[in-house]
Amino acid sequence: MQLQTEVDKQEHKDQSRCTVCQQVLRDPVSITCGHRFCRQCITRYWEKPAPSGDYDCPQCRKRSRTLPREASELC
Repeated sequence: MQLQTEVDKQEHKDQSRCTVCQQVLRDPVSITCGHRFCRQCITRYWEKPAPSGDYDCPQCRKRSRTLPREASELC
């Protein structure tokens, strides 16, 4: 049981970190695929969309034709 508790703690810790900057989430936003990032990190990451005009998730690479509402409010 002790091992499972440690695994749960690590998973929770990983979920509270931004995969772009590797820091604890600051002003977190969730994008269309469900992954969470710092608002500033995902906005900066999406400054240059792919040549196709798609925006992709830095974590799972799922593509979207439009910016998620949370990130687009910053522009």
